[in-house]
Amino acid sequence: MSCPSPFITGERILEPVSVTDEMFSIREKEVIELLLQGKSNKQIAAALGVSNRTVEFHLSNIYAKLGVSSRTEAVLKLSAGDLRESTGAPAPGGLRDSAVEKTGESADNGGVQIQLRRKPMRILMRVLFILFAGALSITLIVGAASVLRDRGETIATEEPLPPTAGETAATEPPSYQVISSTMITRDGMLFEATGHLVCNDFTFNINGTFPDGFSDQFPNNEIPPIFISDRHVITLDGQPLQLEPFGGGGGGGEIGDFDDLGQGVSLHVVQPLIEGQTVQVTSTVTFNDYVGIPDPVTFEFHLLVENCPLPTAMPYYASADNAITNSDNVTIAVTPVLSRSELMINVDASGPMRLLGPDPANSPVSAFDDLQVEFPDQTLAFDMEPFAGGGSGPGEGEIFLLNRVRGFRVLSPIEVGQVIPIIIWITFDPFYAIPDPVPFYFELTVTP
Repeated sequence: MSCPSPFITGERILEPVSVTDEMFSIREKEVIELLLQGKSNKQIAAALGVSNRTVEFHLSNIYAKLGVSSRTEAVLKLSAGDLRESTGAPAPGGLRDSAVEKTGESADNGGVQIQLRRKPMRILMRVLFILFAGALSITLIVGAASVLRDRGETIATEEPLPPTAGETAATEPPSYQVISSTMITRDGMLFEATGHLVCNDFTFNINGTFPDGFSDQFPNNEIPPIFISDRHVITLDGQPLQLEPFGGGGGGGEIGDFDDLGQGVSLHVVQPLIEGQTVQVTSTVTFNDYVGIPDPVTFEFHLLVENCPLPTAMPYYASADNAITNSDNVTIAVTPVLSRSELMINVDASGPMRLLGPDPANSPVSAFDDLQVEFPDQTLAFDMEPFAGGGSGPGEGEIFLLNRVRGFRVLSPIEVGQVIPIIIWITFDPFYAIPDPVPFYFELTVTP
């Protein structure tokens, strides 16, 4: 009598193991059952409602408990365990008794005494064993093909990794949903950004609508400010406008079935604007923690300049890119050029010749009185010194042309192709009736 033979793979001998032993957890037994059915990792994950990484984690534990390193070895060893379970309980000393009875009877076979040791069931067991082995081979081949197809790699060539934190959890939805370029929503809260540009005064607001009773969680039922920081960029014809803050406001309270809160900021546009111009606004806001939106959110919209006095009622207005026109229809344009060695700023003034008086050729009027250069980004600032400039005018005919050039010698190294923003502040001759220094904003590309 002999006990079932162990399976041999390569140089390793795999001793049979029972899958019902306490060495396996309930989940590991479920994985083993599907594994023996020839299912791939994806199919096992789908059947158990877990991720592929979790299945690999359980397989790693099963391999370790079985003392194997591959899927094939595990299937063979687990299958051997099932066969041993079907052959009867172990006898004392670790050996198993045959499931077929022994007998001491003999039969007469032509005068030859033949000892009968097994019933015909022995033949039946062999047939069943052969059928089971064939079915197992087919299952292994189908399972291997499925794994190769699904994973695109040879069976068990890599060590499974344990799942990372949150691996089995569903993908988290975004923290908020974008309704439009000015409106977002999150968990029943709605936030809408609005802006108005009344002449040179820009007002930005965020109105928040919260579920009924939302304010109950705060002291005195007062909802804190919606946002804690904001940054705004206003451009006209592609050029950013200079802004300076002033004032602000906000308020809150319960209206109807919702808790509403408004919060706003106000900014002043330094450059002159006229009614009917359209500007583009980009506002980036960091929300308060209680809103639950961790990252800054950017709102974009276009605004029409409203309720601005007509140009004739203003000292001047922006008539074109980096040009202004005063109430006497005198236009002043600024044109700078930056090279590696020089910054040349050309200022041209043109208007009706009659404004210069009866003797235009001897008029003391100049294109400007003073000019200063400012670097809004100090990391891109360079040292320079002024040198003499020139000018011409007043021209001929009915239109005067006054030109003046201010030059600066660049003392710091700058690179060709580098983009450097500058602001040119110009103080004009009283002749133009423009009382304050006027800023002109440029982004200059360094030329050779």
